[in-house]
Amino acid sequence: MKKVFMGGLLLALTVGLSGCGGGGKPKDLIIGKWEVDAKDIPKELAGMKPTIEFKTDGTTVMTAGPMTMGGKYKFVSEDDVEVEMSFAGITKKEKNKVKVTADELTTTDEKGKVEKYKKVK
Repeated sequence: MKKVFMGGLLLALTVGLSGCGGGGKPKDLIIGKWEVDAKDIPKELAGMKPTIEFKTDGTTVMTAGPMTMGGKYKFVSEDDVEVEMSFAGITKKEKNKVKVTADELTTTDEKGKVEKYKKVK
């Protein structure tokens, strides 16, 4: 279950991070809590309302139902973010393209999978 959770959350994150857009830089616009678009929620996380929060100190927290996973992120270019997450002794690092506006975050992983998120108000 731990591997499924971590894989599902990383998949959700990967799908939700691509390009740039809106009135500001992606590294500034990404700050805050984001909820995965219902159609992009992996089957393993259905009904859990997965969220990811990007904090100003470069840390991130992913939550799905009662499970929480912490990590860190950094922008390696204007629209590329590297995310490292750890859960139950397993650490995984991924690089994603991001497109972010004040209300929507879209990610594209290295395999081309796209995910969308909405800003939690």
